[in-house]
Amino acid sequence: MTDPLVLAAVGWLRARLDEDEQWAREASRPYGQYTESGEHWRWEGENTDQPVTIDPMLGEFVEGHDYEPIGLRSAETYPSRSGSVGDLVHLVIRGQEELEPAVAGHIARWDPARVLAEVAAKRDLLAVLLDYEAAIDAEWGCCHSAADIAAGACPDRSLMWAAALKALARPYADRPDFPEVLRA
Repeated sequence: MTDPLVLAAVGWLRARLDEDEQWAREASRPYGQYTESGEHWRWEGENTDQPVTIDPMLGEFVEGHDYEPIGLRSAETYPSRSGSVGDLVHLVIRGQEELEPAVAGHIARWDPARVLAEVAAKRDLLAVLLDYEAAIDAEWGCCHSAADIAAGACPDRSLMWAAALKALARPYADRPDFPEVLRA
């Protein structure tokens, strides 16, 4: 693959994935330590430490809320510094009484662990596309002229690349530096 616009778009997209990864890692850093796979967040009652269940279809808390304040906490536990109180959770948000259930569900669903998994999946997809491109170039050589493609001598990958990169980049379309080649 030699198209400079495509290469620039791939580089730009990789930079956005790096940013997403960094934000998720920073959000998963209790007590100054990184949680390698990211934290899984959940809502719990402040007084009971019981998980709060949210029904996304109803948009309401359905279990464990009992009108007490809720807090967003890590599902993972960490040893306390003193060791005398046992393992602790990472409190992300504390005492949210007026939080809309749909917002609460969305925040917990897009926890750092999920974002890191999404970033890894998108990087894997880019790698598959690049490997495919390299295999095609090795088999067919670089014969990207319109005549060669029309004659069936070289597969046209430009449509596949354009569609794949546009789909992967779509979540970042509101950025001022969004590449023009991905808008078309």
